[in-house]
Amino acid sequence: MKLFAAAAEAVRLYRAAAPEGAGALFPGLTMAQVRKWVNGYLHALGLKSARVSAHSLRHTAGQVLIAKGVDPVHVQR
Repeated sequence: MKLFAAAAEAVRLYRAAAPEGAGALFPGLTMAQVRKWVNGYLHALGLKSARVSAHSLRHTAGQVLIAKGVDPVHVQR
């Protein structure tokens, strides 16, 4: 989980430095783009199946966060 901790810290620092009301972290990024990228990586790694998708990975990330003690309200956002 070192990568997750490093990524979380980078986002925290970025958000702390951003002006008030800066908005989205990645403006203009659509769910369709994310889905296409994730599915492309899953295919390239030979992991794509009916049960593995960008959506299922999102749920897995949410479960991991909740297991780590993150408030479910924050995970839901």
